[in-house]
Amino acid sequence: MKKIIITLLLFTASLTAQQKNFNVGASVGLGTIQGNSPDVTSYGLSTFFGFTPFFTDYIDFRFGFIYAQKVEQILPENRVGRYYPFMKIFYLKGVLSQPISTKLYIEETIGIITINDRTFSDVNSWDYGANFSLALGLDLRENNKGFTVGPIIDYGLTLTNTNASYLMFSLQTQYYFN
Repeated sequence: MKKIIITLLLFTASLTAQQKNFNVGASVGLGTIQGNSPDVTSYGLSTFFGFTPFFTDYIDFRFGFIYAQKVEQILPENRVGRYYPFMKIFYLKGVLSQPISTKLYIEETIGIITINDRTFSDVNSWDYGANFSLALGLDLRENNKGFTVGPIIDYGLTLTNTNASYLMFSLQTQYYFN
């Protein structure tokens, strides 16, 4: 799996001359994770990079990583002998942004995901599936360079192994380089 991700990253890096609107971003939020278990309230941290490929002006591609772990892990308590469920999520999305006004936009995404499900201490399962998200953004860019910020709802579902899934409500920010 790591070889596939590294190959994809190297492949996209080799196409930099053909990319437009290169951007990087991050998000932080709360939600749930689940894998052969009841939902677990969790926090999520995400980082990603995106670009508009040479063959379209309307759809962006976004590669990213999400780390989600049970929220009690960041609360002060005795941690001796405790296990806090977590997931590592890798994704590739197609992103469609639609302007509402000059500064507001809606962003819809659909893509594929790989989830490393660690909801139990004895589970280390890789699951594959799809993800969907919807965001409302405030566009602070000038001449296509600058920041965007806004809330996002991100949902991922797998249909293999432990049927891992997640739902995150986050605040997302992006920086566009050109």
